[in-house]
Amino acid sequence: MRRKWLSLALNNIPSSSGVYGFKVGKRWLYIGKADNLKRRLTQRHIPLQIALECFPRANLYYILSETPLRLEKQLHEQLKPEWNGRTAIRGGKFPSCEIPYDIKMTPEERHKALSVIGF
Repeated sequence: MRRKWLSLALNNIPSSSGVYGFKVGKRWLYIGKADNLKRRLTQRHIPLQIALECFPRANLYYILSETPLRLEKQLHEQLKPEWNGRTAIRGGKFPSCEIPYDIKMTPEERHKALSVIGF
């Protein structure tokens, strides 16, 4: 059965298990899993903070799943999100993260994004 991504509104996050992702244009930035989406996304979540602060046009999505670990693995293989599998997050930064230059951003947005990720 093919699962469909649903648009995620931060003021209405389900408390169910599932997979969530951040996307800019056609590029997936990050895909994660949670036993409780609401609890996970309302905690201090570095990739979400970066996506929201640096990419105002980022779209947030989720898929409810009783087996989020398996679904997350399948989606990583299929979609190859750019921020997954990078150097470990240290001190709230993505040390090896680059901002793709084909993502449309104003110079101010790009400067802010680079400062948030530690460049």
